[in-house]
Amino acid sequence: MHANAYQQYQQNQQQSINALSPMAIVVKLFTEAEKEILKAGIYIDNKNFALANKSIIKIQGIVHSLKTSLDMDYEISSNLLALYEYFFMQLVEANLKKDKEILMEILPMITELKETFTQISN
Repeated sequence: MHANAYQQYQQNQQQSINALSPMAIVVKLFTEAEKEILKAGIYIDNKNFALANKSIIKIQGIVHSLKTSLDMDYEISSNLLALYEYFFMQLVEANLKKDKEILMEILPMITELKETFTQISN
């Protein structure tokens, strides 16, 4: 019974993602990155390094998805690529050092990008 409910949940989640515009997906990715940064910071504060690692790896995956989805035919894409590469390197360092401050340095930039893409999508 539970497996069936979980499968239905996964199908509903996939359908809702498929219904989103590409810009809305980007906004959703930035929103998820923000949440995971905040969670990783809490995990680091609580010395729960395994969960911090898990959150930071999720953020790295999000950044990688954003990076690989860039359309390099647009001039802004090269700027975004450099920014995403910077985020990725900072995330690697934050994860290696379990350094919350590094995460908090990139959080406002992630938030600003989310807000910008939200405005563009409206």
